[in-house]
Amino acid sequence: MSLHVFSETQKWARESGIVLWSEEKTTSTNAIAKESTLAGAPVRLFLTDHQSAGRGRGKNQWLQSENSGSTFLTTWAFHLGKKNPQPVLSPAIGYALWSALQTSFPWVKFALKAPNDLYCEDRKIAGLLLEICQQQGENFLLIGLGMNVLAAPDMMPTAGALQNFLSIELTTTVWRQILDRLLLEFSLALSQTDAELSPTQQQSLLYALNRFSKLEKAYQKVDKDGSLWIDSEIKHWSEL
Repeated sequence: MSLHVFSETQKWARESGIVLWSEEKTTSTNAIAKESTLAGAPVRLFLTDHQSAGRGRGKNQWLQSENSGSTFLTTWAFHLGKKNPQPVLSPAIGYALWSALQTSFPWVKFALKAPNDLYCEDRKIAGLLLEICQQQGENFLLIGLGMNVLAAPDMMPTAGALQNFLSIELTTTVWRQILDRLLLEFSLALSQTDAELSPTQQQSLLYALNRFSKLEKAYQKVDKDGSLWIDSEIKHWSEL
């Protein structure tokens, strides 16, 4: 049976016990998440098959393929409780996305482009948009994730689809394994990341970032606050 990303993700979420909001068409899953009541579950998933106002960082838009069931359009809402969200969550979640895909397909050269785009070779296949939402004194992290799974938008020549870089067919079974891994990696990042990145996170991030094929100069170091060193210049993650 051919994979339909939207339908199969619905089934996975329900069978995994994740509180799910899903509609075939909406404006933006991040916008819907912020308007929803988030309390009562450690993780909520907001899912759609088409966004009319998908957002990227700043004023950027997230464009998608018009093929139904080919794109993964989600917002993952994680309950942080009273814990104050830390700026280093952004690079930590970026690495978690890279790790989920690299672990799933170790023969594919995935790369992380700061501040949170996932690439295969010279093609962007996924992007993240992180936002903090507060409700009744509780903090929630919204992880907006868009991924070109089976097809990429025609109007974006730099975009690519995950399926095009794999040597296997993306079946429903394989897709569910990816979803399991994404949930695991996001959860680990949140549980293991405090005010600073760990030495392991720093080294892992450095490796993932330096795999980007269009990088003009390799990064020498990732600081514990997520700052990136290129020669004697320091670039702060939040400023990218």
